[in-house]
This record gives sequence, structure tokens and C-alpha cells, in this order.
Amino acid sequence: MAISGPDVRPVWFLWEDGAFWWLAGSYFRLEQLLAEDSRVTLVIDTCDVSAGAVFPVTCRGVAEVVPLDRAKAVRKLTRYVGPEGLWPVRSPLRWMTLMTLRPGGFASRPIVRLGCRMGRGDSRAGPVAPGPV
Repeated sequence: MAISGPDVRPVWFLWEDGAFWWLAGSYFRLEQLLAEDSRVTLVIDTCDVSAGAVFPVTCRGVAEVVPLDRAKAVRKLTRYVGPEGLWPVRSPLRWMTLMTLRPGGFASRPIVRLGCRMGRGDSRAGPVAPGPV
């Protein structure tokens, strides 16, 4: 039985010109999914590991597939993987599709204190009592 519902995936994005921009490989189903239903929710989590705090921002809107803007794609990829000269010899842009979301607004929830101790010699993950970590 097929069940429709949210399709959750991480994306590397670029915030530019009042919109989020991301790339997806032509081999992903994302373009097809957006053709069926272009409503999306984008959540950006910024965290302060030392304080155990997460600062989530949520925006909703309609995403669209747009013609590949090579300069914008290069800026986005440079942000995450470094200068173009360090990319593999075969440019990944050959297989990429550019997508954008101009959010209608933003929502932010209060800071979430996780008290996560990962990376501090403690193998426990998940919520613990709030307080100094």
C-alpha cells in the first residue's frame, strides 16, 4: 500500500534575492514530487552545541524548478564544498536542477535546550535535564 505524506530530506541552500535556492540531481525524484505538489516547508536549524541549544526557523511556500543559473549554483556549492577548482574534474552541475522557494513568512519556535553531551566524551545522546553542559 502506498501512503502519501511528507518527503523529508536535507538540502544545502543559498539565501539570495529574498529566496532559498538549492540544487537537486536530475536522478532524484524531487523535481517529480514538486510537479505533483509544490508546497514545501523548509526548516533551518542552527545550533550552539556548547550550550545545547537549537534555534529552528520554519518557512512555508511554493517551490519551483527554474532554469539552472550556473553562477548561483557555483556560489551555493562553493559555500559548502569550497572553490570550484577543488571540485571533481567532472562538474556536478551537468546533472543538477535548480529549485527555489520564496517564503511567505518565517516562524521561529523558542530556543530548545537539549543538554546534548555528544562530543564531550559522553556517549549519551538525546534530551537530558536542562542546565550547564
